[in-house]
Amino acid sequence: ALAVHYRETNENGEHYGGPTYYIMKGLHEEKGWNKGLCKLLCILFGGGIFITFFLTLQNYTTSEAIGSTFGLNYILVGAVLSCSTWAIIWGGVKSLGKFSTYAVPIMCVFYIGCVLVTLVMNAAAVPAAIASIFKGAFTTQAAVGGFAGATMTQALRLGFARCVYSNEAGWGTSPIVHATSAVDHPIKQGMMGAFEVFVDTIVVCSATALLVICTGYWSSGLTGAE
Repeated sequence: ALAVHYRETNENGEHYGGPTYYIMKGLHEEKGWNKGLCKLLCILFGGGIFITFFLTLQNYTTSEAIGSTFGLNYILVGAVLSCSTWAIIWGGVKSLGKFSTYAVPIMCVFYIGCVLVTLVMNAAAVPAAIASIFKGAFTTQAAVGGFAGATMTQALRLGFARCVYSNEAGWGTSPIVHATSAVDHPIKQGMMGAFEVFVDTIVVCSATALLVICTGYWSSGLTGAE
């Protein structure tokens, strides 16, 4: 909502904005915060974003998942992913929006569909899987798969860390994308932002958890994206 409210428009009629814009325009210009402090906040945010250019965790995670599943070289998968991303964003915001409009719903429906089919095939294991999730969350049960001896505090910390990477909430990058939307009121886009977090975390991530537990892969020794 803040990204849309404080966004700007270029000569082509395209909107742009994000945390750095609503820090300077909202806190400095409107609220009278110290300009130096606001600049520092912008630099901290911008520095964090630029670090991801070098860490590329999303690229590695995708490469690990595809490479380990199909026996492909991680570097090859990463290169194909990078080239594909470049091809999509080369056309600008409209190209990215057009691609995402079709790709994201298809991706989500396909994934949830595959999960539902798998859960139906393993229906007998679903109740026990749900029970194990709550048992593991609220006890000091020693789990496996690189998570042995985890306490509830450690589980929550790791959960929140992965949650941020999964749904972008609080990460600061999604507002940059939301700022480009064609809406007539900031709160409308804000509601979409809240909805996407719900779908990603409550629906998709819960489906993933049930999938991993019901199929027995949670105790297979595999970790991370594998």
